[in-house]
Amino acid sequence: MDKPSIDSLLLDGLHSGRQLTQIISELEDALGLELGLYSLDLQPLLSNARARLPGSFENAFASSSGTEAGLRSEYFSVDPEGRRCCVSPIIRDGVQLGIIVVYARDGALSREELHSLSVRLSKFCAFFINAEISSSQRHSYESLWLTGAVFSSNTGFDITSDAGIAEKLRSGYVFCAFLSPSRQIRQLRNAERDLGRFFHNALHIIRENVILMFLHSLKSDGRSLPSPVRKELSTFAQRHKLQCGVSDCFDSLSDRDFYIRQALACLDMAKSDTDIVYAGEHYCGLFFERINAELGMDVFLLQKLVQISDYDQTFGTEYLATLRAYLSSGNRVTAAANELYINHSTLNYRLKKLHSNFGIDVEDSRSMNALRFGLINFDKR
Repeated sequence: MDKPSIDSLLLDGLHSGRQLTQIISELEDALGLELGLYSLDLQPLLSNARARLPGSFENAFASSSGTEAGLRSEYFSVDPEGRRCCVSPIIRDGVQLGIIVVYARDGALSREELHSLSVRLSKFCAFFINAEISSSQRHSYESLWLTGAVFSSNTGFDITSDAGIAEKLRSGYVFCAFLSPSRQIRQLRNAERDLGRFFHNALHIIRENVILMFLHSLKSDGRSLPSPVRKELSTFAQRHKLQCGVSDCFDSLSDRDFYIRQALACLDMAKSDTDIVYAGEHYCGLFFERINAELGMDVFLLQKLVQISDYDQTFGTEYLATLRAYLSSGNRVTAAANELYINHSTLNYRLKKLHSNFGIDVEDSRSMNALRFGLINFDKR
């Protein structure tokens, strides 16, 4: 079965404002299913339901703890005609509201496919039962649905081939990864609840104590994040004391797994409590992060940096700080001197001492690049 077509039908029905009865009927006709909704006392909730509860289920349900216990998990059966059936609980806010029955008319669905479909439909129906669906609930459901599609690579939900879904996730994408240096999950959850105030067109989840956020419909210039979004990221990170890694902007949803990994790699490079690392500004660092993962950190930890650090600690000099400022300023003497609050003469003297004492030639671009990469790992010791 083509899962994207299921998602399109559900979302179209959601936005059209049609009644649940109409949506169920359309799903049955379009997907070759028979569906039924039942209350916890096993009474039909839809007058036109085609699917009946299997007799074996009614007997099992009645012989268990009764309707007060409800249905704890999915129930499967095969009818005399060979059709597979799955019965799933409909749960909303932790409360079981009813039961959905799904028959595959043609028997083409495997047990796993039928189970997946039944669970998805039960979540959808939970928004309708016992209450009129509001505009905020419609938005909440759509966000839930699209979040699962964006962040999971195992759902079979190919959003790249579905024009209706792609229309809701227009190009101009970026992934951001947030981490609390204190590793407090409560802090992360508070921050996640606050995302909507800062970012429009955002989908997000918490995975392994990291907030992953997907922004879409950005008006970006190439790979750079728009300035207003960068400002909001900074404000948000400061407010919640989070580190952040930001991927390049991209336009193809099929590449989203790569850019999730890129955002996480940037997050690994963050140092201060509210540091934001942008992929476009740290390509060299990202490259060596990958090399280090494969070969070990000491591969690019240059011995010269260790020597300079030891020398500074022994004699109270600042040669390592001087080298760092010179490299971070793009090998510009004036900028480095200003950063260190020293004059040009002092900076040039220190650069000469770096050459005479440690063999570091600031005119050798290859050596300077190697030292830049070495400093990345030196700081991680």
